[in-house]
Amino acid sequence: MYNMPRFRDDVSVIVPAYNAGLALIDALDSILKQTLQPAVVHIVDDQSPSDDAGLARTYIAEHQIKGWYVHQLHENLGAGGARDFGIRNSTTEYIALLDADDLWLPDHLASAFGVIDKFDLTLFGGRTHKMSRGEHVPSKTEEEHITQICLDILLLKCYFLTSTVVLKRASYLDCGGFLPGLKLSEDYSLWLRFAANLNNRCAVSNLVHALYRDSDTTTTRRLSKNHWAHERAELANFRYLHNQDSISSAQLMLSSGFSFLKYIKRLLTHH
Repeated sequence: MYNMPRFRDDVSVIVPAYNAGLALIDALDSILKQTLQPAVVHIVDDQSPSDDAGLARTYIAEHQIKGWYVHQLHENLGAGGARDFGIRNSTTEYIALLDADDLWLPDHLASAFGVIDKFDLTLFGGRTHKMSRGEHVPSKTEEEHITQICLDILLLKCYFLTSTVVLKRASYLDCGGFLPGLKLSEDYSLWLRFAANLNNRCAVSNLVHALYRDSDTTTTRRLSKNHWAHERAELANFRYLHNQDSISSAQLMLSSGFSFLKYIKRLLTHH
């Protein structure tokens, strides 16, 4: 017997797309297969040469989906800017993020909101797993553990993986959202500002919620391979927090020093 998926009218999904191509179709399929369906989906084409907007419109028409919208930006804003556009065009209490080259596991939203509702979270995240041919997705047989993430912990490691994140829209707007012009480490910047606000409750699950491709085709992944550019962006995030009096000079020195050590380790690992 077919079980109709449950529906949640207080969540919108934001999918930024740039040169995603057919990977976007897989991402949209993973939304459609959710056991807990969102009220709205916003697909934001960030001036993509591959006409991601056209692919999305065709997909919506073929599946006769209501509540899914396609936006085509007039200029390339980067992943953060595209997400921000979608979030500001949403009106729901919660926002779920999914990059166009990633996939959700079918119970992602159901599992996420089970945790969010239980702990009254404003920012939730889970683990991701690399997609490989012939490899099975890890089963969720392990016991779930929820770890609260405070600013001191987050300064040393980015625990939130964007395509698993569900956040409260009001809290997003309160902390300024994705900062304009940032095209590297823009998501880490946002999580840090969430954690810097003591009114926010942030936590991560140890379970896998999304799958990612090890691909150079998307702008974000390609830019992230430039280790020094990524390191400079991360250090700039810490300086921004310090300039906003969100962290002390001691915290700035500690987080920057630890980040630089991780940068050296990445260089040694890849050479």
